[in-house]
Amino acid sequence: MKVSIIVAVSKNHVIGTKAGDLPWELPRDLKHFRETTHGFPCIIGRISLEGFGDLLPNRFNIIVSSKKEFFNAKDKTRINLPEYEKGITEKGAQYVIVKSVKEAVDYAKDVLKTDLVYICGGKGIYEDSQQYSHELIVTDVDTHIEENDVVIYNPFPSIDERNKWKVVNQIHHPKDHQNNLDFSITYYVKNDEILVGYEIDQTKK
Repeated sequence: MKVSIIVAVSKNHVIGTKAGDLPWELPRDLKHFRETTHGFPCIIGRISLEGFGDLLPNRFNIIVSSKKEFFNAKDKTRINLPEYEKGITEKGAQYVIVKSVKEAVDYAKDVLKTDLVYICGGKGIYEDSQQYSHELIVTDVDTHIEENDVVIYNPFPSIDERNKWKVVNQIHHPKDHQNNLDFSITYYVKNDEILVGYEIDQTKK
């Protein structure tokens, strides 16, 4: 099973606000996120789920949380989670709640038996999952966010960590009338000999 982190970061490693918002307007990157993760299981933490405001549609949401109730970060309304046994929602979403990233990865592999799972945030989920991950899909947003109450995640906190990864593709997107900043999407893969616990099937792309 392939484990893939997908994240957007500013030049100073901001990934969002503590309220769950994104500090930029990039519909093209949101489309990239939707199209990339569509139909695949996604591992998300409580803060990310509440920032999204609902389960991710057309995906199996593996929620890492000690809590069982969740509230939309914008309007504080309760996020309605149907009983798991009832299966898929009208928006094509399913979910399960687990207590750790390790449990989430194991669930995707052993219960869902998927070939691919995406790690969708937030900070703690990204950091805990990096040891299991085969791929990083990083949207580098061409901006510095000089605000308080932001969330920081650096995919490469050290030279040693950076040296574990190699670039296999990069796509640049200039700003336009809908997207207010330049950004690039870079695809990294990890040297498979240093993966923890999971082997990548090289036939799965």
